[in-house]
Amino acid sequence: MGWSPGSDEDRPQGIERLIGEQKRKEKIKMRIDKQKLQIALATACMNPYDLCKAVEIQYQTYRRISGGHNCKPATVGKIAKALKVPVENLIDMEGGD
Repeated sequence: MGWSPGSDEDRPQGIERLIGEQKRKEKIKMRIDKQKLQIALATACMNPYDLCKAVEIQYQTYRRISGGHNCKPATVGKIAKALKVPVENLIDMEGGD
């Protein structure tokens, strides 16, 4: 009998590895501190629209992130790079889920 998507017993090992990697990726999220982001924007003489263009994100995404929602580490890295600040200067160290 072959493998079926609902069967955990005979699932190929490669799929187990991929599922495990996906679960780990989903858990890694960061939160940007709104005040720190505004300070970095002012220091860089940028407005939110300039940042969105530089980072290649939609303004709606910027609003979500600046509103305190989680985002991917890569997105935080892109924002920090565009603002020429270390990631540590942007992330909310105290906030949690």
